[in-house]
Amino acid sequence: MSDVPAASSGEVKSEAELEAAILKQVEYYFSDANFPRDKFMIAETAKTPEQWINLATIASFNRMKALNPSLDLAILTRALKDSTALELSEDSTQVRREVGRWQKAIGGKMFGSRQEVMAYARSLIAEGGAAEGGAIPEEGQAFVTALLHNHANPAEKIGSGVASVKVGCNPEYPDTKCFVIVRTDGTEVDFSYLKCIDNIYPKAVGEAIRRSDRKRPRDEINPNEAASSDAPPPKKGPAAGEPAEPFTKGLLLVVKELPEGETVQSIKGKFTEAIEASEGKVKFVDMVDDAPLAYVRFDSVEAADAGLTLEGFGQIEKMEGEDEEAYWE
Repeated sequence: MSDVPAASSGEVKSEAELEAAILKQVEYYFSDANFPRDKFMIAETAKTPEQWINLATIASFNRMKALNPSLDLAILTRALKDSTALELSEDSTQVRREVGRWQKAIGGKMFGSRQEVMAYARSLIAEGGAAEGGAIPEEGQAFVTALLHNHANPAEKIGSGVASVKVGCNPEYPDTKCFVIVRTDGTEVDFSYLKCIDNIYPKAVGEAIRRSDRKRPRDEINPNEAASSDAPPPKKGPAAGEPAEPFTKGLLLVVKELPEGETVQSIKGKFTEAIEASEGKVKFVDMVDDAPLAYVRFDSVEAADAGLTLEGFGQIEKMEGEDEEAYWE
């Protein structure tokens, strides 16, 4: 298990040692090494714009219960009050990462997460894609210009200077919209906004996803795990020792304006019927919560192309370029 080493309740000899162990564990939950890949923590903090999470929730984690079996929140409060990485709410019932670690100013706008930056960038691309000449508003241009300064080589992209920013296409992906820099010498160049975002809100890479130390639903628990707290997690995706499925272009469709009442099974059924004559099948359907949006992956390009022929079912498009690569990743 890849939690930070924390002393068990039997190993803590004093109140100071207990508080130090609790502080170390909670700071790990919110750390850059853990937080970006901890779906539970991300989901909990996303419930409020201020990204607070209840101390009672933290106290319920298995590792925390081993340290603090009484679930006494006053002990957590004392342990966390002097942390420089975390902040306690005024009533000491909630905790969050120190604001400067997650709240970023980009082009005069404040963002609280990688998802917020990506959502705003994509809204500008959608707006510019529908406007004459790919035009985007001044505040959008300020945002993109500021984003560009987080590129691995901004000077190369900026060249003689930025005259304006618009939405256009990379010649290699003519059907995919992206940001284009119009330089003061009249030349133009596109750039990867996703790579820029990576440098602002880094993704965790090169690390195995840890098994959560929180209780999982009963149907997810391997009965063999009960004998050892260090048992490996249930396998997801490729079996141990097998390589991950390689990125293959042309297999993903996005369904926008999805009709109400649709389910994963109903969507899969409709596309299965549409591609019946093709060589291939639907691999999976990914519905986006609280949005009329779904992603459908096929096992062949031919099947994905056949899926585009489905009529009367929202707006169906093939994913290409950076969006396709980012989604696959």
